[in-house]
Amino acid sequence: MSAWTPALSDNYLDIRVPGRAEALRRSQLALAGGPETSHPAFWAPFVLIGRGSPPAPPPDGAGR
Repeated sequence: MSAWTPALSDNYLDIRVPGRAEALRRSQLALAGGPETSHPAFWAPFVLIGRGSPPAPPPDGAGR
């Protein structure tokens, strides 16, 4: 397991974070603040593709 795995997974999987963009931002800040992962090579390569907002709930009756 690499040094950045816990920071990324802890924030990305936190359902209280309002959206994917904010989850990625928090993960990058956690990595940037760590003594072993503060170099941009550890946190800068991660980018968000697509919508950064939380997914919309399905319409009523969808998927039934």
